[in-house]
Amino acid sequence: WDGVTMGGGVGLSLHGKIRVATEKTLFAMPETGIGLFPDVGGTFALSRLKVKPAIGKYLALTGARLNAFDCMHVGLTTHYLPSEKVPVLRSVLEGLNEDAGKITKIKEVLEELRGNNSPPNPEKSVVVPHEECINKCFSQQRLEDVYLALETHNDNRDWAERTLKTLQSMSPISLKVTFEALKRHAGKHVTIGDALRDEYRLSQRFMRLQPHSDFVEGIRAVLVDKDHSPKWSHKTIDDVSEDDVDEFFEPLESNHPRGELQL
Repeated sequence: WDGVTMGGGVGLSLHGKIRVATEKTLFAMPETGIGLFPDVGGTFALSRLKVKPAIGKYLALTGARLNAFDCMHVGLTTHYLPSEKVPVLRSVLEGLNEDAGKITKIKEVLEELRGNNSPPNPEKSVVVPHEECINKCFSQQRLEDVYLALETHNDNRDWAERTLKTLQSMSPISLKVTFEALKRHAGKHVTIGDALRDEYRLSQRFMRLQPHSDFVEGIRAVLVDKDHSPKWSHKTIDDVSEDDVDEFFEPLESNHPRGELQL
């Protein structure tokens, strides 16, 4: 993750056994800001971080940006390496030949190259200073209760107000669907395949126009017109019903051109 690692780029690598951060790492899953959800297995991985589940909810819903220090702390990445050593790592891995597929050997290489280097800028962490607050506010079982917890959180009022303002700027239907997906995919019995099949259904439903989905409007506001003033189909999360959310997870219609995801 030698640079900006967001959205689909995260999903392509997040499920690997080894994930390397450098001082250039900038992680985020900002999909709720464009009317989508953390896809490519994002809802599966973010519900299984080495920290408490509330941290994954916080990252998925707010699109918070993390540096290497935070990525290592929450378990998004497994190893740290200075960016200048990435070419050396690549060269060494290419020379491993039959050992290239041995995880233990790759870990040895990474540890040797890392030396005494540690992730820089811990003072810029967005998780560690507020971890207790995040765990308290985002451990709720309903998104509405997350909002309420933030509204009444007095231990770190500035952080709570900023976080609530961020959530209120996101697509309400994206937030509700993302929250539900995180809950469904957190179970120990759920496999990555189960999550990907669900996420494929979600992706198809998010391609619909408003009022069924905000994705097209989010793309317009952020990537096309770039006015960053999306007009979401629902004013608040209270306007999104349980039926609206459940519909996203339903089996695809029998006349869907590709049908369900086959793995």
